[in-house]
Amino acid sequence: MKSNRPILRLLMAAIPMLSMSPSIPSWSIDHEGIQERILQLADDPDPRVRFQAALTLGEVDLPGRIEALAGIARKDAADPWVRRAILSSIGSDTVEFLEILIPEVGDSTEGIDSLIEELSKLVGTKGQTEDIRRLLAAIGQPSVKEPVQML
Repeated sequence: MKSNRPILRLLMAAIPMLSMSPSIPSWSIDHEGIQERILQLADDPDPRVRFQAALTLGEVDLPGRIEALAGIARKDAADPWVRRAILSSIGSDTVEFLEILIPEVGDSTEGIDSLIEELSKLVGTKGQTEDIRRLLAAIGQPSVKEPVQML
């Protein structure tokens, strides 16, 4: 659904969450057009639609989901509600998300650094050796401007 009205785009972003309700029959988002549209809503001009898209992306397993969440973070990480929506939607893909955003530290949207810090602490707290190794490798990339400040 393409509309000039943000409320309709917001509704489209929320529809996949209906399948979580036991009183509403489950519907399929396997249709390629619906999957594509959900990912497109992550780049919507209205921040309310992007917020809902962030929540919705946590309920579906779509290729490109983490990249779409990173795109939302680039635009809206200054908003603490959006950061929480992203945190709740990343699931087990925390390190993949960090690998996308860490190289952008320093020239990114306000709030990205806080989001990266929160997620890095989460990775450290979980104590999974492979995740910690991947996180340290991402921080140590030559493209990361100030890796020491991140630690």
